[in-house]
Amino acid sequence: AHILLFDNELNIKDKNQVEIMREVVKYLESDKSGVCGFHQMKPGWKDVVEKINSGTRLKFSDTDLNDAVLSWQQEEKDLALILSRSLGVFVNSGEPKYRGNLRARIDDDKKKLMRQKLLTSNLRVKGAVSDIKIEALFEKRIIEMYVTFKAPQDKKLKGQLNWINRQLDNCRKKNKETFQKIKDEILIEIILKKTSRTERISVETIDDIYNEIKDREIKEFRILYIKDFGKT
Repeated sequence: AHILLFDNELNIKDKNQVEIMREVVKYLESDKSGVCGFHQMKPGWKDVVEKINSGTRLKFSDTDLNDAVLSWQQEEKDLALILSRSLGVFVNSGEPKYRGNLRARIDDDKKKLMRQKLLTSNLRVKGAVSDIKIEALFEKRIIEMYVTFKAPQDKKLKGQLNWINRQLDNCRKKNKETFQKIKDEILIEIILKKTSRTERISVETIDDIYNEIKDREIKEFRILYIKDFGKT
């Protein structure tokens, strides 16, 4: 979710602030994306989905596995191009460590899909506070998109929660129609200091979390947009 992508309150008010979310939502819901419903990629994608759902073991040498990974990576590139055009800034896709070594990326993605039943993408937007991470969780039939950024450290817990509330309110005011459409699919993950514990809350319940974490300090916020393709 791009809602808090840019790292200051002046940029938060910029017209671009909802463009990433709007374009990604539009893309994920379109027939062109190939990820809508988990069945419009290459034939290998659908076969891999069916194998995972049935508990069939995936093999590294499977053509279906290779097709699924290549499909995912191609859609990642397409999405980066769409966002570049929409935002007017350069959007890179993929991890820097794979630059010039596509074979390594393909092999690592195949292993990840075999072992963890997921695929991930990374989009880097020039001037943004965070990369956009996208994860396809095959067993859950969910796609998660999120950005992660540091909570303001000059504020106490209540002030940090008020700060995130203000940013969300800015987004709501900027584009009411888009925000209303996706708000039920947005979660805020609170990453606490000195613990592996995190809290996921909805946009509407930020104020309710204070008493549960009042003795803790917030390290980071993560804003997630979650698209559930398993809903019937």
